[in-house]
Amino acid sequence: MKVTTAIILETRKPGPNDTYPVKLRVTSNRNCKYYILRNKANDSIYLTKTDFEKVMGERPREDFKKLSHVLKAHEEKAINDIESLPVFTFEKFERKYFDKSETSIDIISALQKKANFLKSEGRISTAMSYECSIKSLKKFTEKDKLEFERADVHFFNQYEKWMLKKNNSNTTISMYVRNVRTIFNEAERTGIIKQGLYPFGLKKKYRLC
Repeated sequence: MKVTTAIILETRKPGPNDTYPVKLRVTSNRNCKYYILRNKANDSIYLTKTDFEKVMGERPREDFKKLSHVLKAHEEKAINDIESLPVFTFEKFERKYFDKSETSIDIISALQKKANFLKSEGRISTAMSYECSIKSLKKFTEKDKLEFERADVHFFNQYEKWMLKKNNSNTTISMYVRNVRTIFNEAERTGIIKQGLYPFGLKKKYRLC
């Protein structure tokens, strides 16, 4: 069974200012799945049709050349991951491509990974807020790991009550939970968790203080 990949501009889903998301398309047995691609800052890549043609051209110039390397690296990783699978399934590919290891499905580990990244970027104060979130969650759960599936609306309601009993302000609670929400957003975008697990913002779900 042949599996093919391609970098495409998803023109069915327009973004701001006449741009469209750049995605990786994987095709197997006439079935296609599309994956959002991100730059080094972990932002979704949006381009106009003209800029996409320049990036994907044979000899892209200046900034287009840098982005061309990023997109090619995404596709090369996908190809290597596909070739490493004895039998291809989209589920197996996604697990490997998005590194869905035990650490990636643990909120505590994801928070620490984010803190380490922020430190590498010189954003020390923001990194420290993530590490404060880690310490607080560990004290609340009395564990070193916290699975995404466990952190539902009930969990955050109980966590908020516990924080208030410890004389933490609403501002502190909001900051700690906002960091966790960021981790949830990234996990959802990369396919680590499904949309139904997202515990924030919608009707009857947990809202920040």
